[in-house]
Amino acid sequence: MSNKQPIVEKALTATRESSEIEFKSEFDHTTRAWCELIKDIMAMANSNGGVIVFGLNDDGIHSGSDVSRIFKIDPAQIVDKIHKYTNVDYSQFELRQETKNSELIVCFLIDPCTVPIIPVRPGEYETEQKEKRSAFHKGVLYYRHGAKSEPGSSEDLAKIIRKNVEAHRREWMQGIKQVVKTTKRSVRHVVNKTVCFSSEITAQPIRVTDNPEAPEFRITDPNKTHPFRMKEFLKRLNEELTCLPKKITVFDIHGLMELYKFNNDIRYTYKPKFSPQLYSNEFASWIKEKVLQDRFFIQTARTRLRRIKRSTPSFASSHNVRA
Repeated sequence: MSNKQPIVEKALTATRESSEIEFKSEFDHTTRAWCELIKDIMAMANSNGGVIVFGLNDDGIHSGSDVSRIFKIDPAQIVDKIHKYTNVDYSQFELRQETKNSELIVCFLIDPCTVPIIPVRPGEYETEQKEKRSAFHKGVLYYRHGAKSEPGSSEDLAKIIRKNVEAHRREWMQGIKQVVKTTKRSVRHVVNKTVCFSSEITAQPIRVTDNPEAPEFRITDPNKTHPFRMKEFLKRLNEELTCLPKKITVFDIHGLMELYKFNNDIRYTYKPKFSPQLYSNEFASWIKEKVLQDRFFIQTARTRLRRIKRSTPSFASSHNVRA
């Protein structure tokens, strides 16, 4: 059985481009090439996703260009490029090496996005004749119309809204069915699980009572809920998340805690009085779920943290990373 996604198989046999397939004979890494690529990424992500194939002419025949360098581009660099023009950290894509007639090609798989990506600055570049051109314009929604990435229409926006409404409707219906099946005891158990220690000033205060009719509140042992020191925490994550191109590091964990405001959230981390910081099973599960949803989640977080550091010089000095 083939391990290729259906869209890749379709692209490998296609003899012309479509709304889901774009051919590029080469990629020279110029500003123009990047702007044209970002326009196609936005249009496909705003539509139904698709694949951009590097190394093929418009008729699907290999162009003869060496595209191996494209596969070596760090995905974080692509996220940075997209962010530069859109202020969006879009990372729902994947680069894959394939062959067609024994010739190397690179497939850039793009997943559809929930919220449309719209440029906040124009994709301007300069031609060899020193003329200024724009691959895309600020504030314009781009969408796939056949084999072209073009400005979207009201109908295109309506399609995006209908698609999102339908997705939410399915999610709501699944939730309703689950609630209907849940017993009164299960509901009470779920509600009680949300009660936890917190040092946040916005946390809801409670009182412990000996009234047998009062809702049950059981004090849990942090040594059981937070069994990992940093070394064991990283070991577990890296053993379970072998799909990642790079291992998760101490810097990544501290970066996630900073980006998502987890430093004072006892659900994820706990600092005993006389021992090192501890991390919970719930934090490990949260990271694993995010990575399984988006294999570039950690890389995107690294990029966001670097961007914060660059824009805030005092950030690095005020957030020392230690194991």
